[in-house]
Amino acid sequence: RGATNFLLNRAIERQLFITKATGASVGTFIATVSKSLSTLGLNTSLDDESLRQFLDNWKDTPIRGIAVTDVAGKIRYQASNGDPNTIGLSIADREYFAQAKQASMSGSYIGELIISRTGPNKGKYIVPLAASIRSKNKFQGVIFTAIPVGGLAHDYLNSLSAFGNSKIYLLASD
Repeated sequence: RGATNFLLNRAIERQLFITKATGASVGTFIATVSKSLSTLGLNTSLDDESLRQFLDNWKDTPIRGIAVTDVAGKIRYQASNGDPNTIGLSIADREYFAQAKQASMSGSYIGELIISRTGPNKGKYIVPLAASIRSKNKFQGVIFTAIPVGGLAHDYLNSLSAFGNSKIYLLASD
């Protein structure tokens, strides 16, 4: 009985260690994508090719699309993997657009969990990432992408299941 409890405690400790490491990895991934997006937003000559290059750089991740809006929030450029054209659609009513619009030149915004209305993640839960595009400190638009929660679960969280009947729950800190 003592040996069984010892082994069970060791398994739980190992699982906690893996869980903490995975959480840190997810946070690092989101922060890195956000920084990359912010850096790309400093480029005022964004076009389809620069957006496609961004996607190529993140091809082994859950990111499937990226877009650029004008000052009114209408999508002007996009690149995606398997998505119908969303050019002309407006995201002006989305919080991530408003926050990125208010951000400084080097700032980016990591949004709250929402259901996507456009792009390759349409109808799915996403974490939106957006950055302001500015020229001479004048707002020019927003560049944005999304991380689908399902992709995060597949790439990061499924490996946490220690036992066949384990379940993973995502909880907010509030």
